[in-house]
Amino acid sequence: MPPSSIGRAVTRGAELALRDSPEGSRAPDLRERLALAMEYHESAQSPRAEALCRELLRQWPEHAEALQFAAMLAHEAGREVEALEFIDRAIAREPGLAGSHQARGTILRALGRPDEALGAFREAISLARDDAPAWYGAGCALQDLNRLPEAVRAFEEAVRIRPGYAEALLNMGAALTEVGRPAEGLVALEAAARSRPDLPAVQDRLGSALGAAGRWEEAAEAHRRAIALHPGTGAAYCNLATALSALGHHRDAAEALQAALTIEPNSPDAHNRMGMVLRNLGYLDQAVSAYRQALAGRPDFAEAHFNLGVLLSELDRPVEALSSYRSALAFQSEFAEAHARMGAVLMKLGRPAEAITAYRLALTLRPAIADLWCELGNAMREERRMPEAIAAYSHAIDLQADHAAAWYARGLVQLSVGDFEAGWQGYEWRWKVPALRLPIPGSAAPRWNGEPLDGRTILVTAANMTSDEIFRFVRYLSLIPAQGGRVIFECPAPLRRLLEAMPCIAQAVTIGEPQPSADFHVSLGSLPLQFARQCTLPPIETPYLPTRTWSTRVPLLPPGEGLRVGIVWNSRDGRNSRATPALAALAPLFRLPGISWYSLETSGDAEPLVGAFVAAGVQDLAPLVRDVADLSALMGQLDLVVTVDAAVADLAGGLGMPLWVLLCVAPGWQWGTEGEASRWYPTARVFRQSHPGGWAAVVDRVAQALASEQPG
Repeated sequence: MPPSSIGRAVTRGAELALRDSPEGSRAPDLRERLALAMEYHESAQSPRAEALCRELLRQWPEHAEALQFAAMLAHEAGREVEALEFIDRAIAREPGLAGSHQARGTILRALGRPDEALGAFREAISLARDDAPAWYGAGCALQDLNRLPEAVRAFEEAVRIRPGYAEALLNMGAALTEVGRPAEGLVALEAAARSRPDLPAVQDRLGSALGAAGRWEEAAEAHRRAIALHPGTGAAYCNLATALSALGHHRDAAEALQAALTIEPNSPDAHNRMGMVLRNLGYLDQAVSAYRQALAGRPDFAEAHFNLGVLLSELDRPVEALSSYRSALAFQSEFAEAHARMGAVLMKLGRPAEAITAYRLALTLRPAIADLWCELGNAMREERRMPEAIAAYSHAIDLQADHAAAWYARGLVQLSVGDFEAGWQGYEWRWKVPALRLPIPGSAAPRWNGEPLDGRTILVTAANMTSDEIFRFVRYLSLIPAQGGRVIFECPAPLRRLLEAMPCIAQAVTIGEPQPSADFHVSLGSLPLQFARQCTLPPIETPYLPTRTWSTRVPLLPPGEGLRVGIVWNSRDGRNSRATPALAALAPLFRLPGISWYSLETSGDAEPLVGAFVAAGVQDLAPLVRDVADLSALMGQLDLVVTVDAAVADLAGGLGMPLWVLLCVAPGWQWGTEGEASRWYPTARVFRQSHPGGWAAVVDRVAQALASEQPG
C-alpha cells in the first residue's frame, strides 16, 4: 500500500470524527488547530505538523482524531510501533471508523504481521463494504501471506468499486502472473498504465510483464518510461538491461547496468545481471568478478551462485562449479535448475551415482521436463542400471514424443542389452540429435528403405561416421549382393585401400569425390535396421575385413622376442578420458618377461604420450603407417592386440585377430554389459572395470592372462 494511503484514510477519519465528536462540538480551538496541523502536513511541513499534534495530545490525550493523525505521522516517519500504539488508542476511543482499521492494517503490514493486518482490513471492510482501499489493503496482506488466489479476488473487488485503481491493478497483475495467469496479469498492468501512466512502478512492472510475454521491444520502452519518471531507481535500469540483452543489445545492456551501479554501487542484483551481460559479450573473467561482487554484497544470493556455477562449468572448472551449485541450493533448496546443473557437473567429474540423486531432486520439482529424464537415463546408463535407464528414456519420450536424444540413447542401451529390434529403431534417431550435429548424407538417388534390389546399384555412404562404427557395420555390406544389389561404398580416404578389397564392394569412392550414379543410397549405419527382419542378430562370421590388402609394399613388423602384442591406450581418439588408462596403470604389463610390445596408436591425440610408452619399452609403429591398410598389415603380424575401447578394437575384431579389450565401467554399446565374450567379435575377450577408475584390477587380470599365454 502506498505511504499516502494511510494518510488519506486517517485524514478522512479525523475529519469525520472531528465533525461528530462531543469534544469537537465543544472545542472549536481543537478543530482549528488540528486542521492547521493537517495543512502543515499537506504542504510538506511534517516537523511543524508533528509539533502541533504533540501539543494537541498533551491537552486531549485520548482524542480519537488527534491520535489518528499522530499514527499517520509516525507511520510515515517509519516509527511503526509508535504508530500502532496511537491507532489502537484511537480505535478504542472510536471503534466504528473504517479508516482507522484500514490504517491499522497498513501499520501491521509494515511491522511484518500480515495475519493481523488482514484482520484489520477485513474489519474495515465490514464497516464500509465499498471501501476500495480496504479491499486493496486486504489484497496486499494476502499477497504477503502467499494466498495469491484470494489476493487476486480482493484486488478485483477494489477495481470493481473504483475502476482504474492503478495500485490495485498493479498488484493484481503481479499476483495473476505468480498464479500462472500471465496473460491476464499483463491485461491488468496495461490497464494500470492507462489509468496512471505517471507511476514509475506501473511502467516498470508492465515492462517486466511484456518481457515475459516475449514482447521485448515494448518491454524496453516501458522500462525507459519508468526511468524517465524516476531516474534515480537502479532497479528500472536493471530491468531495462534484461530487455536489451534479450534483444541482443548486450553493450547497451551493460551501459544500463553501469547506470544502475552508479545509483547503487553495491547492488547485488545489478552486479549479478552485469555478470550475465559480460558473459554474453564474451568477457568471461570479468563476468566471474561481477558474480563474486554480487555475492560479496549478498552471500545468500542463490541466483548469483547459480550463474557463477554455469559460467565456471563453461570455463571447464567443474569442481568450482559444483561448489557454486551447492551454495545456490543451500540458500534455495527447491532450485530445480541448480539440481539439474549439479547433476551435469557430477557426470563430468565421473560421479554418476551422485548425479542420479541430483537429477531425481530436480525431477521432484519439475517432473514434466523431458530433458531431465534423458539426463537421468544417461546417469543410470553410466551406473550400468540399464532397466532404469531405459525407463527414464521412455519417460522422456512419453513427455516429448520427438525427443531425439532420448530415442537415440534408449536405442544404444537396448543394443547393449541385446534388444536389437528395438535398438536399431532408436539408433536411427541419431540424425536428429542436436548434440551430435550429424548432417544427413545427401545423394541424387532416393533413400533405400529395403526395397528389392534386383540388380540395381546402391550407394552406401559412411559419411559422418567414426572409424570404429565403419569397421563394425561394414559386415552388413555382404548382405546386399545376396539380395541382388550392387554396392558402391563411399568412405574416408584412410580406410579406402583396406575396404575396397572387400569382395562385396563393386566400387569404392572417397568421401568428397563426385558420387557415381546409383539407384538408391543409404547410410552404412542404417543397414542393420533395413536387414533387421532377416538378420535379428549381427552377422558374426569373421574375418569379414580383408586380411591381405597390400599391393606395392608390405610394412614389416620390427623384430621382437617372444609374444608380439600390439597395444592401444587412447580410447576413441581421446574423446572419453575415463575409458583411457594412464601410463602408470599399464606399466606392469610392459615389465612382463617374454613379450614384445608395439604401439598401434596413430592418432594425433596420442602423440604426447608415445614417447613415454617408448621409454617403457613399447615400439612405435606409427612411422610405418600410411593408412588403415598398412595398420591392418602390421596387426596381421602380431600374436595379440590389447586395446581399450577404440577403433583398433573393431578393426582387429573385423580381421578375426586375437583381441583383448580393456573396458571402463560404461563402455561402448557394442561390448554389452557383462561377461568376457562379445556378440560382435568372436575372437575378442573382454576385461571389464568393476568400478570407475578401477584400471589396476583390470591390468592385473590382463597380466595374469598374458602370463598364461607364455610357453612353458
